[in-house]
This record gives sequence, C-alpha cells and structure tokens, in this order.
Amino acid sequence: MKPIKFLSIIFFTTAFIFACKPKNQAANKLSESSKEFFEIKNGSEFIFAKTLDTAYSLKYTSSNFINNQANTDIENNEIMTYDLTSANFPTFTIRTEAGGTQYKDRIAILSKFKDTLTVGPVIFNLNGNFEPQPGTYDSVFMYPTYTIGTKTYNNVLRVKMANHTKYNQMVFAKKLGIISYTTKQDLTYFVKNYSLK
Repeated sequence: MKPIKFLSIIFFTTAFIFACKPKNQAANKLSESSKEFFEIKNGSEFIFAKTLDTAYSLKYTSSNFINNQANTDIENNEIMTYDLTSANFPTFTIRTEAGGTQYKDRIAILSKFKDTLTVGPVIFNLNGNFEPQPGTYDSVFMYPTYTIGTKTYNNVLRVKMANHTKYNQMVFAKKLGIISYTTKQDLTYFVKNYSLK
C-alpha cells in the first residue's frame, strides 16, 4: 500500500472516530429555589424534639454532601445530595436533580433504617412552583410563615404524603432544610436547635 493512501486511511478513520464521539451536552442547572430549600452542607447539626415531649432530644448531622454535573455526554444534569444521620434512627438522604428536558427539578427524599430503604416523597420544582409526583395523591403546600410550637419560620414547604409507608408529612424551611416530620404513628418531630455550616 502506498504511504499516501495509508496515511489517508488513518486520517479519515481518526476523523470518523472523533466525529462519532458524543459531545458534551449543555449543562442543566438546578433552580436556585431548589437549592434554597435543599442545600445543606456537611457538618450542619439539627436537634429535634417531639411535640408531645419537648425535653426529648434527637440529633441529626449532615454528611456526604455532593454537588456536581452528572453524565456530561448525555443529560448533563446538576445533582445535589446529602445525608442526615442519627444514631439508631433512620438516615434521610435528600437528592435533588436538575430537570433536563422536563425543565423541572426532581427532589427525592429517601429514608434508610438498618437494611430497609424507603423512597419518597418525590416532588418537582419549576422555578419555585413545587408540586407532588403525579399519581401519588401527595400534596405540596407553600406558606409565607409557618409556626411549629413556639417558633415561626418564613417561606415554608410542607409535603403531605397520602400513602407513604413511614411518614405522613415533611416540612422544609428556606435556607434551613427539614424542620419537621411526622411518622405514620402520628409522632411529630420538629427542630428546636440547629447549626448550619
């Protein structure tokens, strides 16, 4: 084979391979309103009490915070996740993903206790308009102010679950994260102290 012909084949083969390589997609970023409710950095601490026993204390600490772009050659969605852990109580994992082609951020709250993982609730956010996952009969409510016990919070998101196996509702405050949750046994826990990092 003549050198020119051989070099031409190598050149066109190389050009074809690079032309077929997937290009990075445009980055889909999380809405700032999603971050305002669900971005909690490592080392933040939350002390919960029971509404029926305010002397009770349950400490949760945030860890495993990640915020990056995933699958840059496919959907290239921004993903943010962290865990809230407490000894002998369920670990909450909050996972928030940019909407991509749906243009809605998806927020999934998972709870794990021992070897049992429970998914939900899942809610969606379109620029500050939060809504439940379709078909779940869950409800999402926004409040300019919301009082739990003797404390009033500003800009609160309450998620009421219709058929969740572990929880009846979860409440989140802007710039603070989860401030209350109610179990299926109607035990309500609320934040009485916190320290954000």
